Order: sequence, then C-alpha cells, then structure tokens
Amino acid sequence: MDVSCQYSYTRGDGMDGSINIFNTISETIKRHSKNPQKVAHVYVDWQTGERKVVTFKGIYDRATEIGYGLLEMDIEKGDIVALGTENIPEWMYATIGIQMCGAIPLHFVFNRKDGKDVEDVLKIAGTACKAIIFPPGKDDVNLSVVEKICKPGFQKGNVVSETIESIKWAALMSMYKSNDVYPCMSDIIKKGHSTERCFPRTDPDDVMGLLMTSGSSGVPKLVPVSHRNMLTNGYHLQYCYGLSSEISLNDRPFCWNLGYPSWEIFTGSTRVIVQGVTEIQSMPEYFEVVKKIIKSEKCNAALLITPILHEFLSKSPNDIHLDTVFTGGQSVPAKFADLTKSICNRFVNGYGCTEIGGLALKEVYRSTEYLDSEVGVPFEGVEIKVVDAEENLVKCGDEGQLMVRSPNQFLGYWNNAEKTDEVYSKSRWYKTGDLSQLTTNGSLIVTGRISDSMIKIGPRFVSTTTLETKLNNHPAIEDAIVIPLVDEMRDHSVCCAIVARKGKTLTKEMIDDYLLDLENRTEQNFLQTVELPKNYVFLDTFPCTARGKFDRKKIMEICKNELGMDKSD
Repeated sequence: MDVSCQYSYTRGDGMDGSINIFNTISETIKRHSKNPQKVAHVYVDWQTGERKVVTFKGIYDRATEIGYGLLEMDIEKGDIVALGTENIPEWMYATIGIQMCGAIPLHFVFNRKDGKDVEDVLKIAGTACKAIIFPPGKDDVNLSVVEKICKPGFQKGNVVSETIESIKWAALMSMYKSNDVYPCMSDIIKKGHSTERCFPRTDPDDVMGLLMTSGSSGVPKLVPVSHRNMLTNGYHLQYCYGLSSEISLNDRPFCWNLGYPSWEIFTGSTRVIVQGVTEIQSMPEYFEVVKKIIKSEKCNAALLITPILHEFLSKSPNDIHLDTVFTGGQSVPAKFADLTKSICNRFVNGYGCTEIGGLALKEVYRSTEYLDSEVGVPFEGVEIKVVDAEENLVKCGDEGQLMVRSPNQFLGYWNNAEKTDEVYSKSRWYKTGDLSQLTTNGSLIVTGRISDSMIKIGPRFVSTTTLETKLNNHPAIEDAIVIPLVDEMRDHSVCCAIVARKGKTLTKEMIDDYLLDLENRTEQNFLQTVELPKNYVFLDTFPCTARGKFDRKKIMEICKNELGMDKSD
C-alpha cells in the first residue's frame, strides 16, 4: 500500500492477477451449473421455516428459457426491461434471462402507493425501456401501482403508457400465477419453445444492469454496472472480505450493491435469504429469526445490519458462532468490535457505493483493533484522498470530503451527464460527498454525509456524526441519534434523542459532563470546537424503517413534538 504520512492520500495494491473476473454473469453461472447439485440460494420463510433450494443449474436453465421467450417478444440487445425487486427465485431467473438477450434489467423498488417513484425512474431510462416485469406483492399491492403507470392494451400483456410511451408490455414476476391482464413467467417461457433465434454475443464490459442510488437528495439516479464491475464486487467479497465460507446469510435486497448476488455468482457458494423480512414487526423479533436461521442452515458467515448487531451485543453470550460477521452502509461504533468476543472470529466493516462498488474494509480480530466508524484500507487499485472545500489535500487526521478513483468506477449516470459532471473532477476523481479522515497508517474513517453531518451554529460547523459516535460510546447509552433543528428564529441547534441502557438513569447534565470530560476540557474552551447539545429527548426505543435502519425522520418528528416545535419548521 502506498501511503502519504503527511497528507491524506493512499492506494490499495495486490490484486491476484490469476483470478478471472473478465467474464459475463451468465457464463459464470453456466460454469457452476456443470455441478447440478451446487446450491446457489436457500430461501427460508421467516414464519414457517419453509425452505426453497435453488441450484445454479436451476437458475441457468430457467433463465435460458425466459431469455428465449424474451427474444420472441422482440427484446433486443440494448433494450431495457424494468424489473421490480423482491428476493425470490423468479427475480434471478428474469435478471439472468434479460442479460442473456443482451438487454439491460433496470432494478427498481416499490415504495409509494401512487407509483410516482417508479414512474420517475422509468422516465430516466428513456425510450429504450420496452417492458416491465414486477412481483405482485403481498395482496397484489403492486398491481394497482403498475396500473397507474400503464393501462391494459387489447391483448394480454400489452400495455399503453401516456408518460412512458416506449413500454409495450408487462408481466408478473411469478412462475405460474397470472391474471386476465398480465401473463406470468411461464407464459414468457412458452413463447420461446419454438424460437429459432440465438442469443447475441455479450461482452464483460457490456452493461449488465441499472442500479438505483438511494435518492436521498431527490429522484434516484441510475448507475450502469458492467458484468466485469459486478464480478469484481464478488471478488472483493471473497478475497478482501474473506468470505470464502460456503454458506453465508445475506437478506439484503437483490437490487442493492451489497445485496446483489455477486458473491455467490463469483464464488459458486451458497447464500441464505430470509423471506418476508418487511413483515417482521420489531428488531428483537427479527433478531430471533436471524439467529434461528443461522443455526438451522449452519451458516459460516453473515451480513448483519447495525440494529441486529446491537441485539447480539445486548443479549450476549449467544449460542451461535460464525467465522465472519460483516456489515456496511452505516457508521459503526467501536463497541461492535466486541462481537469478536462472542459470536464471531472476525468482524468486518466494509465501505462502498453504488457508483464504484466496494472500496475499503476494516477486519477486526480483537476488540481493541477498531476505531469508531473505521472502514480500513482501500482495495487493490483503489486510490483515496481526503480534501477540503477547494479539493486540496488535508493533513492526516483532519476531516474533509472523501474522493476516490478506482478501475471499477462507473462511466456516468444513465441519461444524466449533468450529474455525472458534478460528481467527477477533471482527473476523474469521484466525489463521494462523505465526511472522512485518514489516519497516518492509511486507515480510512468515514463519519457521515457532508450534506447532513455538518450544522452551522453561529460561526462554527458542528459534525453531528462525530457527536453521535461519542454519545454511542457512553456506558449508559444504548442508542443515540443527533437531530439538527431550526427554531422559530431560524437558529440552528442540536437535539439528541437518547435510549438509555436497561436499568440506567441519564440526565442532560450527566451527558454534558461526559462530553466535557471526554475531551478533558472546561466548558468554555470545549465550546470553541464542539457545541454541546441544546436539548435531549429520552425515549424507550427508536422506530425503524422497513430496512431495519433507525427512522431518522420519525425520530425528528418525535423530538419536535416533545419540544413543542412545529413539524413544518
């Protein structure tokens, strides 16, 4: 690794050149399918425990059938097929079948009942978007959403859209369940039974899919990802994260960068998926489900979100033990390194983004080896630097914006040259928008987003994520969320939502004293660099989103209500 000891720049080295990542997704699956018993996915129903086992051969054979059917439906190389996301076997069959045609699956999710979010994404895809395949959803909830975008045509499956005129047909992401309006996937397969068409040649650098960004700043952007890009992610998960285990739990959505089936496709290993996660009502209940499935499926490794890690820590010791626990996507406090004392041999915190894939990781074998929010050293070939507002390098230990440059980075947002120009410098450094710092030994610490991490209070900028990390290390605090507020005078202040550990008592004065003692400062000179929170709101628990993350929007509403502030502020 090349590290500048004075300034915040480093580069990762050491990729094994003997490993072939220059291939397509379908050809890689075909290679694994030569062993007809090799299991790709095990889907476990969270309520009944019912298992569905899918082999690589099953995926390849079914995807081939669907691909031929799509050719007969005039899907050609370069076309886009919008694909609603649900972690079910049919998603895999459809995704690979579309890729075999040389077409591009656009992976989207249903979030709004009015379908506005789906419509906005399909508009970005442009005139190349020819069809939509979607899961019906529980109680057919997604049917009404699609019908707001596309009206049924004269023949089954044909649709007409006033806003996205290029879409000509729609089908259900179900193998056998159809209705009077939409065909199912077996209907698509039947169309291909008599085809004389052949699949086009596909190159590893062709786009294998369009992934959505989070959309935190508005309408999501679409990131084109090549076959080589995605297989490189699989390589990183195996050789950098060390996920060489044969069975790993990962129930993150297939359309997410860390949820996409790149690891199992690259390695030929088995992934265990919990089905029906969104129906689980509480984090303790989810914890018990995950724990039970890890044991029953004899998993060697697991990707666990931070609220589940909280549960494992608070309920330690546990009767499971894994080779590796890995996480990512959120700021991870140092206390999670204690997992190495209880449920795993190795704890890994990874960092990446949709635009580039995996970028860095920190692997921990002992609880003393990990710093708050540390994501470690960059992967081979990845360059990182930390810069100020003028994009000049800052010194090691100073905070600034993280910029990265990687052989695996994307070429640009789909149909959005303006946004692409915004995130790339002239020398093709990608501006992550993340607040970070680099240690003198080349380890990266990512503390949050610049856009929502810095609050200007008077003449000073206060980092909410830095304050949040300190609070979460308080021995009597179970969870802490820092909320930026604006009062009726339009002055900014900091409110801290606190969940105390069971049996512990906390007051504002106690926490203020802790923050002052932490820096060994008096109140007067402490406030020269860090603003003490103006308000604290003490709660029994934090509400969570469907994806298991703390729902900051709801927490902010609760805090405003407790403080008597108008929610519209």
